[in-house]
Amino acid sequence: MKKVLSLIVSLAIVMTSCAFLIKSVSAETSNMPEFPCGSNATAYLDRASGTLTVKGTGEMNFFYDDVPWWAYRKEIYSVVIEEGITKIAECAFLDCRVTRITLPATLETIAVDALSMTYIEEIIIPENSRLCDFKVTNYFRDVPWYKNQPDGNVYLGNMLLEYKGSMPANTTITVRDGTYAINEYAFNNQNSMVGIIVPSSVERIGERAFYGTSWLYSKPYYEPIYVGKVLYYYNFPWRAIYDSDIMDKLVIPEGIVSISPSAFSSHCTFRNIILPDSLEHIGNWAFSECYRLEKITVSDSSGLKYIEDAAFKNCNKLEDITFPEGFERLGINVFMYCKKLENINLPSSVKDIGLTAFEPNTLKSFSVDADNLYYCTDENGILYSKDKKIVYGSYQMITDEEIILPATVEKIDAQAFGSSPVKRFVLPKTVREMGFEAFGESAVESINLPYGIKRISNHAFNYCTKLKEIEIPKSVEFIDSTAFSSCQSLQKAVISAQVKYIVGDAFAKCDKLVIYCYKDTAAYYYASENDIPYVILEYPDTQELDALLDAYKKLNRDKYFEESLASLDEAVSNIDMTITVITQEMVDKWVSDIKNAMKQLEYLPADYSEIEAAKARAGWVDRSLYTQESLAILDEALSSVDETLDVSDQDLVAAYAKAINDAINNLEYLPADYKKVNEAIAASEAIDRLLYSQATLAILDQSIAAVDYSLKIIQQSIVDGFADRINSAISALKYADVVLRNEPNGVIVSATAKEIYPTTSLTVDMLDPSNFETANFAVGGYIKNVKYYDINLIRDGAKIQPDGTVSVKIKIPDDVKPEKCRVYHVTEDPVDPLVRFASTLDGNYIVFETDHFSEFAVIEVETYLSGISITKMPSKLVYALNEKLDLSDMEVTALMSDGDSQIIADYDVSNVDTSSIGSKTVTVYYTYNDVTKSVSFEITVSADKLAANITLDGKDLSEYSKKVKWYRSYSSESLWLECNLPDADNYTINWSSDNSKVIVDQSGKVTSKGFFFPREATVTLTVTDSSGNVLATDSIRIRFYKFAFPFSGIQTVFGLLKRSGMVFF
Repeated sequence: MKKVLSLIVSLAIVMTSCAFLIKSVSAETSNMPEFPCGSNATAYLDRASGTLTVKGTGEMNFFYDDVPWWAYRKEIYSVVIEEGITKIAECAFLDCRVTRITLPATLETIAVDALSMTYIEEIIIPENSRLCDFKVTNYFRDVPWYKNQPDGNVYLGNMLLEYKGSMPANTTITVRDGTYAINEYAFNNQNSMVGIIVPSSVERIGERAFYGTSWLYSKPYYEPIYVGKVLYYYNFPWRAIYDSDIMDKLVIPEGIVSISPSAFSSHCTFRNIILPDSLEHIGNWAFSECYRLEKITVSDSSGLKYIEDAAFKNCNKLEDITFPEGFERLGINVFMYCKKLENINLPSSVKDIGLTAFEPNTLKSFSVDADNLYYCTDENGILYSKDKKIVYGSYQMITDEEIILPATVEKIDAQAFGSSPVKRFVLPKTVREMGFEAFGESAVESINLPYGIKRISNHAFNYCTKLKEIEIPKSVEFIDSTAFSSCQSLQKAVISAQVKYIVGDAFAKCDKLVIYCYKDTAAYYYASENDIPYVILEYPDTQELDALLDAYKKLNRDKYFEESLASLDEAVSNIDMTITVITQEMVDKWVSDIKNAMKQLEYLPADYSEIEAAKARAGWVDRSLYTQESLAILDEALSSVDETLDVSDQDLVAAYAKAINDAINNLEYLPADYKKVNEAIAASEAIDRLLYSQATLAILDQSIAAVDYSLKIIQQSIVDGFADRINSAISALKYADVVLRNEPNGVIVSATAKEIYPTTSLTVDMLDPSNFETANFAVGGYIKNVKYYDINLIRDGAKIQPDGTVSVKIKIPDDVKPEKCRVYHVTEDPVDPLVRFASTLDGNYIVFETDHFSEFAVIEVETYLSGISITKMPSKLVYALNEKLDLSDMEVTALMSDGDSQIIADYDVSNVDTSSIGSKTVTVYYTYNDVTKSVSFEITVSADKLAANITLDGKDLSEYSKKVKWYRSYSSESLWLECNLPDADNYTINWSSDNSKVIVDQSGKVTSKGFFFPREATVTLTVTDSSGNVLATDSIRIRFYKFAFPFSGIQTVFGLLKRSGMVFF
């Protein structure tokens, strides 16, 4: 009773203090703000279109004064609630500008005023909707959608919402087919209703749906009333239940799906209710206060899924109920005060267990199947969430005086340990939240409230009459109404300075209470205003502690041994700033412990890694490359290192390393070796510069000038490169061009300095032609002009010869034709004194090469034609009759008197007659300077394109694809083929067959042998000339059939048919 009264008082305080205040939130600038509105539900507002969309699963869950989108309500014109949402929370869209709302098929409940005071004109709901609970108020009846509904039955989807308007007398209501639910109060107090016709589709009927109707009053007592698939009400007269009324059992028939709210409440006359397997749902208060009810019989195959709030409350004789696999939800207070229930095991299918579903601390055993995904229990029957982060309640009798909750717990749910007999609770540091009346009316004497809890909720420790002391942690900011009221033994409450607000009756009726608090805090003012004795707590001096902690934070941990740091860490970790009251003694102890630990800190050895790296660098130094002076400095730096320092002297160690590295970096290299460079320069100075071109000599001079004599040994490769470039320049020297001219006689000699030294001179003497006997000159033609030259090279006064082949150019006189000139070396040979040089023309100069100078003759020669030859025969030498001669690929060469030859094209060909067969002579003629020469070759004219083909009785067979059927008779075994060819006697005619059973002779007679028919063969005609050359071919395919005629007259007929061509195909 105390619990009930405290709940009523609490609700009254909330109602009067809140006065329908709705939380106002500041508007966001986002065009798509989102609002959490349930454990698994979130709403999104598209501000551009004014559409609020709710997504997720389960119930929308918030209080009417905390609507998430309240600040945006004037912007919401359309609402879409997506599939998965099962409940619309109280006042969810109150005062919104909504004109249209879309509901999901999963929706079951619309709470009070959820759609009230809106502008809804259209409600869209699926045909398969399962809405069964709509809290209709007059505010909703003012909504346009409702006003637009005609009088009579008003439907929302598949739910009959209520009867609208005045009902005529003696009305029988007909519920339309497909209706799933009849809402609560649908026909309440409609006295004119005398009957109702309900389809079998109705599975849910709300509380008092038919209360006050003549139809209900007409029902007989002591019988259940079934409507559709619903057990709506057990009709019992309004009087006390006598022992004579009690019956053993009630068997609810199969097919019933649900039991309506309050169906048996306070008037059940049965000891045992046997539920059908078809039953899925038991409504609120359905069996509440059924004091005679002892057992609910549920089979293992039952389809029972839901038992709603207080369904069996105060059934104080109820001893047994079984929950089948598949059962999902227990409402609030379902089995409260059912004190004879002893053993409860919930199946793995359970998803939702309401607050105080069972009477706390009364069951002998309470458990949830280990495979359940949502809940678990411990050995004390305490109900947890599956991950043990939430404690929901304690239903099993607990004999232990102390309960230690696991370290996973973060929330203690409402009424979790209400009325618990446990004296001591140990809460883990992880707890952050305690629900309404979490420990109310319990026997708790001692409890720790961990740091992290921010609010002490309503009735959290209400009527905990044995609680003597409580310490409110620093994390708590709010102590709610009646949190510790009526804790009559409470003598001491230590409240931290961080508490910001304490509701006036939080510590009401705590007559022995003394509050320990800090001055000028919420607790101080609360105690003063409520005349509660208080003790002012003093703040400790923490300056030294703060300085030590700052030093600890800045400590370079890398400098100390882990063992010595561990002691310091332990001293710091022992500081607990979450303690509600920190005394000066505690602070001094923490300071002392930290100082001692800091004194014990032990430095690590200095880090010599830089020195080791520097020494390694020194070890890699090639000492042969450096001067002795710079190496001595390095050796001094290495020998100066002190190896015994610790990390506090790390800077000195770093200085040692730097000294070594500096000495290495400052090592001075020895000079480079220039021996190869000097040798290369000496080689360049030894050359005769007159012999080479200025361009290549300039490259050599540049490579010598580029030599840098300041380089060190480390740069030896560069120095060697200087030598290589000088030697390459020497190798690349090119001889200078030498041109010697004798202008009076028109002679020019060209060479390089390799063949003629640049200081050499040229002499040319013109010799008298009379000194030469030209009659002995064999020049291959007529001599028209001749000039003699004595050409010599002179160096140091003596005649010399070139050191190789040189080019000589001699100018041709204007009256001489250069193209007819030739150059000869005149020798002493009396028989053939001339040796001709190959020459070319360069303008009016004749050019030749020689490696010896003496007497030369330039002779103008007139050559003549000595003959012609066919140097390439034409590819075509065989022609058909009357075919035109084709010599396009023949090559003819003219032979000149001087032995020269050239291919000619302006030759002539004699006429050739191809009109007759045989060998023909072709003669080619060519004339040069009135001299004509000729050459001949033979061609053959033959009939290689004969038009020969096979005929049968003179008929061409080509139109029959060269195929013949021949029907052999007993008297006619052969057929004759002919060769169609003009002048056939001039050729050889040959016949052949590819089948030995089909014989063809040379006259064309074809004979088939043997007795197997049909038989086929290909007969081929071949025409050859006298030399055996194939001139023409043709073939025909013949098929023989056996065809017998009984008398000779038939043979004559067949012969006629054959002659007419009917045997062809």
